[in-house]
Amino acid sequence: MYKYLNNNKYTYSKLFSLSSCVTVPIIRSPVDLISNISSIKYFSTTSFSSSSSSSMATSPVPKESTISNVRETLKNVSLHPSSTTSYAPVPGDHMKEGMGLPATSKHYRLTVPIVLEMGDTLSNCIIGYNTYGTLSPSGDNAVIVGHSLTSNSCIDEWWKELIGPGPSYILNTQKYFIICCNYLGSVYGSSSPLDINPNTGKRYAADFPIPTIRDNVRIQRHLLDALGVKKLAIAIGGSLGGMLALEWACTYPNYVDNLILIATCARHTDWAIGMGEVERQAIYADSLWKDGYYDPKNPPLQGMSVARQFAMLSYRTPQSFTEKFNRAETKKGRNPQTIFAQGQGGLRASIKNITDGSSSSASSVTSSNTLQQVPNYEVERYLNYQGEKFIKRFDPLCYVRLTQLLDSHDIGHNRSLQTTTTSNNKTIITHTPSTKQLTNIRTDYRQILQALPHRTLIVGIDSDLLYPVSIIIIREIIFVIV
Repeated sequence: MYKYLNNNKYTYSKLFSLSSCVTVPIIRSPVDLISNISSIKYFSTTSFSSSSSSSMATSPVPKESTISNVRETLKNVSLHPSSTTSYAPVPGDHMKEGMGLPATSKHYRLTVPIVLEMGDTLSNCIIGYNTYGTLSPSGDNAVIVGHSLTSNSCIDEWWKELIGPGPSYILNTQKYFIICCNYLGSVYGSSSPLDINPNTGKRYAADFPIPTIRDNVRIQRHLLDALGVKKLAIAIGGSLGGMLALEWACTYPNYVDNLILIATCARHTDWAIGMGEVERQAIYADSLWKDGYYDPKNPPLQGMSVARQFAMLSYRTPQSFTEKFNRAETKKGRNPQTIFAQGQGGLRASIKNITDGSSSSASSVTSSNTLQQVPNYEVERYLNYQGEKFIKRFDPLCYVRLTQLLDSHDIGHNRSLQTTTTSNNKTIITHTPSTKQLTNIRTDYRQILQALPHRTLIVGIDSDLLYPVSIIIIREIIFVIV
């Protein structure tokens, strides 16, 4: 995060010092960030400043029909994310690779079936992953990094400001052995709905189980054991990646030393679950969805485009949109007849009935010539572009599974607390056995947070709509302060 500070992308001015926490120092370098983990428990940024709006610059809208081009591409490529075949890179996207295992990533196949938290068993489970740096002889200099919802495991593609050789980088590859694993259900190398079900010889499709964040942690532990990792010096991540890092600490409290949690939470809120459901419903409403058993060469791309556009609203703020767009219009307006030109047939028919006078409603407009052109706003153009860009690099069912993975997050679910008889009367976290994971055992997540012994740095963003600072401080993270 420090390079964002140096570039004035964020304003690090609103600092909190809670009564049970020491005064928070200013973070000016990665050395400050790491060295102050023991004392910093909460660190906040203010909203985006006007100088940051350039980072949201609108890219040109593709001239050709995006959906038809993607469908044509799908006819000639392998769709197995866990295969070594990748799609072409998507111009303008932060990912340098398309779908499939990235060229710089590796595969790890588990040798034993895994019983998932929902009760399903996943055989031949595959993890796509990347490593950076060298593992120490003692195996205790490892760092696990959790990526965002739709990213891959290539940290150097999306966190290049933070990873590199030398102390000028937080993720110092000369000091740490850094690992990032692709999530189950994703399109970038790990087992997903696009893979072949070994029990049927056909694609999993909608039969692919819903994984949880805890499932990912348990499966990633198999990889780390195989790599020779004895202890994690740091677990770090933002948003979903922060949930993964927190889950690492809860699942293996003695295996993790330090936590860096960025814009995340201890359990997914009802507000965030609701947003994810709206995104899923956009995909379900696409006529090509077919209950998740769609033709992989002809997926419901329109629905996924809408889902991505809605998600982009939650990743930004009203203020940042106003500062960037300010109701600016494109040079050309749109006729109402073309508003749903790329939608489903029913929508096209409905708008046609209104504009040509064939609707039975007495208040219908009788001629499209009597309508003024509807303005085409730059913000619409921006969202359309984001949707078009996303469908080139992701799969609708994989997106559904990942949003369901997000909703599963609750560190108190299927957990209990037990006090040991050690001299310091230490509280430890235990789990229900995997054979009983469908029970309703639940501990207040705040008690779980209180029991965590880790040195922790928490970064919150004031303007975050999904994981706002008010929720982090009042309902969750304040209970980490001891």
